[in-house]
Amino acid sequence: MNCWVSGTTADNVADVLLARTGPTATRNHVYTLHAELEGMALRPAFARLLSGWKTQGYELVAMERLWRSLDAATLPHCPVRSGEVPGRSGTLALQGPAIAGATA
Repeated sequence: MNCWVSGTTADNVADVLLARTGPTATRNHVYTLHAELEGMALRPAFARLLSGWKTQGYELVAMERLWRSLDAATLPHCPVRSGEVPGRSGTLALQGPAIAGATA
């Protein structure tokens, strides 16, 4: 694997992500799992990440449970746009800026 962002490696990826989800971070994060990476090549890092999130007080739940815990009427309405992310190859679907006055 050669596509690492900002000096992140297989050895420090869990620490990098845990630093972003620490005590001052907003809650309700969504993590996209790639079976070929976290389930195989990065399994030890993923195990450290799960343990770290539990230590930080996160509850790991399915997306459906998270969705049901939210008030959809108060969520911002954001368009989806195509774009690039530094360190990632190809075009990705990205969240656009919130539309003023619009909610879901």
